[in-house]
Amino acid sequence: EKPRESRASERYPVSAMPSPPRPAAPAPHDEPRARGAGEPKAKHRDALEELRRAGVDAIEAVQQSFGVGSRIVVHTLVLLDRYLLRTSCDKDRGMALSSFGVRHAHCLALSCFLISYKFSETSCPRIEDLVRIVGLSKDAIKTIRGFELSVLTSLNWDVRIETALDVIDRL
Repeated sequence: EKPRESRASERYPVSAMPSPPRPAAPAPHDEPRARGAGEPKAKHRDALEELRRAGVDAIEAVQQSFGVGSRIVVHTLVLLDRYLLRTSCDKDRGMALSSFGVRHAHCLALSCFLISYKFSETSCPRIEDLVRIVGLSKDAIKTIRGFELSVLTSLNWDVRIETALDVIDRL
């Protein structure tokens, strides 16, 4: 069974980010718009979508291998979405995000998974095992640890996330 995407991604999907309004016709004193002026934003949005898809694939592989529960998967996806939204709004970091490859997307997703797992459980899978499952090289371990710190600092260490499963448990 595929994990259900988080509510944050449903409310704020990368593909649904509004683009700036375009004037119907340029005023006579305006210069004509350069061809392809909106392309960088579209490319950035497409790159973020690909980054998220690759991250979800990594989380799915880990879930199948470790038999991780839905709560941790949902928490991981919400963390990933919050980080992507927060950093994509930052002009410098957002453009850097769009240049990430699949390897970095996997490392980012694994770091969000580790944060979620550490927040929810008493023991955590070894990073080496996660790297092996996703098919990354051993040098990715340092990148994952760096992303853990980057995610935590960009979210101001606020990793408390109330999912629908938490609400159901309280009822």
